[in-house]
Amino acid sequence: SGETKSDPIDELKVVLASLETKLAIMAKSVLKGAVAPTTRKKYEQVITELVHQRDVTRSLIKDGVASNFDFSWLYHLRFYYDKSIVDENQLKALNIRLSHAKFDYGYEYQ
Repeated sequence: SGETKSDPIDELKVVLASLETKLAIMAKSVLKGAVAPTTRKKYEQVITELVHQRDVTRSLIKDGVASNFDFSWLYHLRFYYDKSIVDENQLKALNIRLSHAKFDYGYEYQ
């Protein structure tokens, strides 16, 4: 049919490269010391999240994850945003998944 299927591992490698680029830029900004203390704290929090995402992506590549049904993917806590849900409260469109379980977002950080 002329369609070419992309390799999931190659796609993960693209994601990994993007994460590593973002981390390098943010780390460079923080290490230069050219940011205000409150901005530095925000950068540190984002860097921590990006490091986690980088590590998870590396593990998915190492495990050869090729499907969203692979246990190595299902094992991780995942957040999904459903654009089809239209509501004043946008958080109703957010859900959390672990394995095959699905939960509405519960404001666990408030």
